[in-house]
Amino acid sequence: VNQCIGKKAGQEFYQNMCMKAVNQCIGRAIRHVGDYAAIILIDHRYQTEGVRAKIAGWIRKRLNTTSPTAFGPCHQQLASFFVGKRQLQSQIED
Repeated sequence: VNQCIGKKAGQEFYQNMCMKAVNQCIGRAIRHVGDYAAIILIDHRYQTEGVRAKIAGWIRKRLNTTSPTAFGPCHQQLASFFVGKRQLQSQIED
């Protein structure tokens, strides 16, 4: 029993360290109100509640959990995101 508890505590520790780094990386991509970035979390573990709960709240609220999983539709959705942001930026600059 003690070995199981120790192993779980170790896994939890490393998962917390990893998620801290993930949150920091995402925060570096988006610094100001006008900034935008597409953050792609491609690991199946990001679908689990335990891992998702460790993503910063302001990021978690914006996660798109219905994204397609095949490359073609993902690429199309990503391209559409950046086209929309460019159009918005053009409107602001004009």
